[in-house]
Amino acid sequence: MLLDSNIIVIASKLLNVKLLDKLRKQEQALRGSLVTQIEVLGYHQLKATEKTFLENFFRAIPILPLDEWSLIRRLNCGKKGRFLWEIPSLQPLHLSTT
Repeated sequence: MLLDSNIIVIASKLLNVKLLDKLRKQEQALRGSLVTQIEVLGYHQLKATEKTFLENFFRAIPILPLDEWSLIRRLNCGKKGRFLWEIPSLQPLHLSTT
């Protein structure tokens, strides 16, 4: 299960018991991406306890690597208001710049 950065930030506040329970039950399947890790740890309003939680969290789950091509595509999609998760085996997607 690839986790979105917002889910991880919410979990770091340690207040949503249902979310924390669900994450614990799925612990073996949890995955993060390098983009998610950068987004989450770069969040400007992190408190010390949240930062510690997040650092430990990212050490505990596999982080999916990101190649340069996928990063460029992800950034370009975000600028257009479209967020596409890339599958490395697919051919490059040509997006219109207009």
